[in-house]
Amino acid sequence: IGPDRAAQVEARYAESAAGRWGDDVVEVEAREAGKQWEPLAVDARKRTAFFATETPGAPVAFRCRAKNPRGVSAWSKLAEASSLQAPVQGGGAGPGYSWRQTTNLVRAVVPVPEGTRGRDVAVECTSTKLSARLRDGAVFFDKAPLRKKVSPETLEWELAEDDGGLALVVTVEKLDRTFMAAEHWERLVAGHPPVDTQAIPVALSQEFED
Repeated sequence: IGPDRAAQVEARYAESAAGRWGDDVVEVEAREAGKQWEPLAVDARKRTAFFATETPGAPVAFRCRAKNPRGVSAWSKLAEASSLQAPVQGGGAGPGYSWRQTTNLVRAVVPVPEGTRGRDVAVECTSTKLSARLRDGAVFFDKAPLRKKVSPETLEWELAEDDGGLALVVTVEKLDRTFMAAEHWERLVAGHPPVDTQAIPVALSQEFED
């Protein structure tokens, strides 16, 4: 199973044994977490099927089975994959936040309730982990493992208007600047949905856009 850049996931299958008369048909289904299984159109010659995700970067489960006039096999073991997000300012979306990057900075943007004040916020950062919460108990990052190391002494945060609402904006310098697709961060937090770094412009901006 491999990711496709158009918010699709491509599934490839292999048949362990062909039917005696060569009349087996392979059925492939996919689903995102919490949703129903969907049958996919199968290219029998290439042994592939595509699933268009509603949520780029979300995990998708696949299963397949063989069918012929004599019956239907059991479903295969589940296989999981996820599509790649199209990058926005070098970043993408994670659970409850968005993020961006320049050649030397990473930034997390977290929506917070209107009326939140600076004294309500607590943000901490080490070279490898990020914590951010409201003092009333709402937790945004709890020692979240960053994808790569940062320089914690450069940490800055503010409350600002973003996309029509109030947001906590956290910015910190990368320990190592990135200049090529292979170097850019594909995610802010380890294990969170990735972006397609190959789609990031070669000349990634050195400043964030407003």
